[in-house]
Amino acid sequence: MRPRRSLLQILASSLLGLPWRLWLCFPKSMRASVYIRLGRWYSIQEWNIQRLPFGLILKHTQDRPPEIEADNIKFVQENTTIPVPRILDVLPDIPKGNTSGGGSPAKTTYPPEFLHYSDLIFELSELMKSFNKPVSGLHGSPFVHIRCGDRCLVQPLKNIRSFHDMLLANVSFMSRMPRLLQMASPVYAKPHKLCFSHCDLNHTNILVTEDGQLAAIIDWEAAGWFPEYWEYTSQVMQSVDSEILAKFWNAVGVFEKGCYEKELELERALWHSTGDTAVPPGIMPDDPLDIPLHEDKNVKW
Repeated sequence: MRPRRSLLQILASSLLGLPWRLWLCFPKSMRASVYIRLGRWYSIQEWNIQRLPFGLILKHTQDRPPEIEADNIKFVQENTTIPVPRILDVLPDIPKGNTSGGGSPAKTTYPPEFLHYSDLIFELSELMKSFNKPVSGLHGSPFVHIRCGDRCLVQPLKNIRSFHDMLLANVSFMSRMPRLLQMASPVYAKPHKLCFSHCDLNHTNILVTEDGQLAAIIDWEAAGWFPEYWEYTSQVMQSVDSEILAKFWNAVGVFEKGCYEKELELERALWHSTGDTAVPPGIMPDDPLDIPLHEDKNVKW
């Protein structure tokens, strides 16, 4: 939990925040118009995030409710010591709703000795539920699912088994299903717990100050209750094309080495066979996923 602030700190914060509270008294339509103009001025593109002056960040959530990320950030702020952005305004009922947040100017390069980060991620993983609960957003709500280069809003799933069924149902090449089912069977049979997970710990979402301190972890839109291995496999897949990010996570050492290797092996195979990241059969010679089971029952991916 975060340390309690002194009375002086509370008074100073209240005085400094007075102009913003007055701004929030203006109609939503007026505030939305200003935010949209700012977005156009600063050329917000498909990924919807733009740094503004004074350490502000403007985010368009497109057709996804902005309350999802705002609620996730509030939950993390109240239950962990992880530094997160301060949400200044949320407008859910306008086209392409906006979330406007504040943060500190920072860079996204990583000295190798950030071992204290592991404590922060461990705090997140300690926010657990029991085994047989829904895979969902924060309060049993829909969650933003990042998969193979895409984001979509998914309704809550009854349990982890239903989540696994969804992953397999999204496979693009049915010829690989026997091999994938063979790999999935022992992995999905494990009794995984549900943990609150960020799910998008890529290099743009970890902000570091010039002196190497963690400024904030941002972009909590995809956070929710997921199987305990999901944070690990997600961050590894996010690091595939980034040597710096891979070295960073190796230095942090959040997850015990080898603890979720089978889960990661299966995830790599699913990414190889799903959506925009799929590699069709025949492209790679001797692709292990395209070898029929009856020819080799011991192929290792």
